[in-house]
Amino acid sequence: MIDGIMYGISVFVGIVAGIGVTIGVDCFRAKKQNANDKKNLSFEIRCNLSKIEKWLELIIE
Repeated sequence: MIDGIMYGISVFVGIVAGIGVTIGVDCFRAKKQNANDKKNLSFEIRCNLSKIEKWLELIIE
């Protein structure tokens, strides 16, 4: 009887731990993805601004 209760508790704790790990990994991935998205956005903006400047120079000429 006690063995069954202990088994049930250990399964429950394992499930809760698995959920915690999954949530932690998802949060870590989301933060990493946000950082990459910010870097990509700033690169795209800089690239587009430089192209606009070149086009304006060509138009002026």
